Amino acid sequence: MLGGYMKHSTLFKKWVKKTTPLTGLVVDAAWPEWWSESLDGDEEAHKELRRTLSTRLGLAVDSLDLTGTPRFVWDDRIKYKNFRGDLAEALPALSSFGMALTKIIRQGMQPTQGITGISSASLRQVLIQGIPFIQLETLLKFLWSINLPVLHLQLLPLTAKYMCGMTVHDEYGYAIFLAKNDFYPAALAFYLAHEIGHIALGHIGLNFALVDVEASDFNPIQNDEEELAADQYALELLTGVTHLSFSVTGGNQSSIGLAKECLRLSLEYGIEPATIALCYGFESHDWRTAQASLRYIYTLANPAWQTVNDYFHSHIDWGALGEHSSFVRTVILS
Repeated sequence: MLGGYMKHSTLFKKWVKKTTPLTGLVVDAAWPEWWSESLDGDEEAHKELRRTLSTRLGLAVDSLDLTGTPRFVWDDRIKYKNFRGDLAEALPALSSFGMALTKIIRQGMQPTQGITGISSASLRQVLIQGIPFIQLETLLKFLWSINLPVLHLQLLPLTAKYMCGMTVHDEYGYAIFLAKNDFYPAALAFYLAHEIGHIALGHIGLNFALVDVEASDFNPIQNDEEELAADQYALELLTGVTHLSFSVTGGNQSSIGLAKECLRLSLEYGIEPATIALCYGFESHDWRTAQASLRYIYTLANPAWQTVNDYFHSHIDWGALGEHSSFVRTVILS
């Protein structure tokens, strides 16, 4: 028999929002499109409603019976880096949401081709063939070629913007979710290369999610060996070295002057000019000039997240997602 809340789907939705750390917008997005309040008295329809929410949000079906608090399926399958906040409440929601979304978007995809164990130097040598430098689109093209989907979450599972990236490893391979809303591609390329580093270095066990939370711009977490290793992997993949340092002579470096210097050095060293600018910002702590120089380096002003999701949109098999396609569209386009 249906309980009181289950007879009224509006009240049931309010209960899910109240008893989980998930945002109301995510719960709304996960609600199936076929649902209608006219189905409130249909017990089979309510069972299917609970199964859909379980699939999309990673909630245990048997915990959606209003007798307690909804339980996240993958509540202990997460590694986190520099995480702050209510760990007990937030981490299960993040890992379960990530694992559930991975299983949805990997439908119809071949297993991820192995990159575990490949060095950053070896991967750079492969990727830079025929191009002047490695950039965001280089990484996206490579990852999709090995059946490793990447998307940028425009609809985050939690109210607090805890993460800048998350990588999930299930039985069929990996998926990478980015969440940092950088306008220019270079910073997002670093975060993506960092996640590639975690995979290549074997940091993510089977059926685990690894969540990276930004400490500060390009500032590695000093006491976390895995984070340092992933940062070094990313830097060598993008630049060819594990430490890039240079100084600008003459004092009072302008953003235009820095941009010109980065463009010159880019041709000499085979590094994306904006990556050089950000490395300058890290070394000099002059982030204002470094960030301002990017507008002179890039000629097109397209949000970097849009590039990531354009790749996702054109490479994913939307038909294989079935009834979950609209949920995924909302997650990447909200």
